[in-house]
Amino acid sequence: MNETPTMTSERIMTTAPTTFPRRVDGRPGQQHGADGHPGAASNTVIRTLDLADTDATGRHHNSVIMRWVEACEAGLWKKHGLIDVFPCAPRVQHLINYVAPMSFDEHVSVSVGVASVGRTSMTFFFEVTSLSEGRHGSVVAHGTFTVVNMPDGSEHPQPWSERVRTALLG
Repeated sequence: MNETPTMTSERIMTTAPTTFPRRVDGRPGQQHGADGHPGAASNTVIRTLDLADTDATGRHHNSVIMRWVEACEAGLWKKHGLIDVFPCAPRVQHLINYVAPMSFDEHVSVSVGVASVGRTSMTFFFEVTSLSEGRHGSVVAHGTFTVVNMPDGSEHPQPWSERVRTALLG
């Protein structure tokens, strides 16, 4: 099911469920699903590479991928009524595979989804694909990141609540 993008805050954002053509390990193939749950939470945003996001070579700066992924992740938490959990879920691991460069003013789709949920940790996958003419649909970057549940005042990761599991796994 695909939805037409809508303009919000000078950016185009989609909220339709997204299927991802890569596995968590980044190889083409089977669709993602959280612990075998095909209805696991996902979110997609559309971004444009601004001049400030380029490096001295005129290509994208490596940090822009992380910022876009974080924005998309925040949208995922918010979309599922869990924005209060987002600040309590720090990253403990991050892997980015840069596949192709991007140039100034290039449009991309950034998708984030739940790959697996453990007792105290959660792994997400992401994919950035070009929307530019001649490259439409080609992967620019992909990877994974893992967060842990660290509610306020806790010194060690805590188990995810049933509220979080139900909202993100369907």
